[in-house]
Amino acid sequence: MVHVVARVAREHRIAYVRVPLERVPPHGARGLAVWGLGQLARRARRTLRAAGIATNDTAIGLAHAGHLTPARLRQALSRLDGTTELVAHPGVGNARIARSHDWGYDWDGERETLSAAGLREEIRVPRAERRVKLRERVKIGDRNRVALDPHAADV
Repeated sequence: MVHVVARVAREHRIAYVRVPLERVPPHGARGLAVWGLGQLARRARRTLRAAGIATNDTAIGLAHAGHLTPARLRQALSRLDGTTELVAHPGVGNARIARSHDWGYDWDGERETLSAAGLREEIRVPRAERRVKLRERVKIGDRNRVALDPHAADV
């Protein structure tokens, strides 16, 4: 299937495709699922890059999807490695969202985590091994996204 993704990306001049690769030990059912997904992501990343399509090196947030707390986010941010995508599911109104997405996620909690006082400033602290630039919310189709650019100059 990744060969189809690579072909379509080239045909439509899509220069970047994300891969869900989080480097976490496979503890428990969720950890094992994230580990298995990572094995597939490694293969996909090799195929995409061989086709000349850029990908992220890793992702953070998958292991705690829907339950990202400030402590978990800070721990994940300490493991940034190369181009890293933060996976989060912020939202407003857990009960309303849960009516159409029965995932058991805490959308309100993830929104509060990403909006936590001091978090933006903490991320902006320059570190030789971590260069992150917060991007503004971008509109992709009917969804809003916030991008982190690890290749930008320290902010």
